[in-house]
Amino acid sequence: MQEVLSKPDQPTVPLKEQVFYELQIYDPNSYTSDFVVMQSRATWSEVDGQFMFDEIENDLFPTLEAAEVRYSERRCELAKRGFVHSDMDF
Repeated sequence: MQEVLSKPDQPTVPLKEQVFYELQIYDPNSYTSDFVVMQSRATWSEVDGQFMFDEIENDLFPTLEAAEVRYSERRCELAKRGFVHSDMDF
């Protein structure tokens, strides 16, 4: 599961001033049953000509269910900060 969240008023803001957050759940390798919930912030870099990610936070969980709970908590935290538009809504 992966989605990118943005603020509703950002389409009127120049790309270089926009901020996005990426949330995802993934299985880091097939040898364990662990799942990672990762949150990272993306901003445009004129120098690199691409989005750069920072503020990367990872949490490791033994089950998918526990990871889904943390994913929901992180999504709610971002929504409280105004990041409510999801690329999964399209």
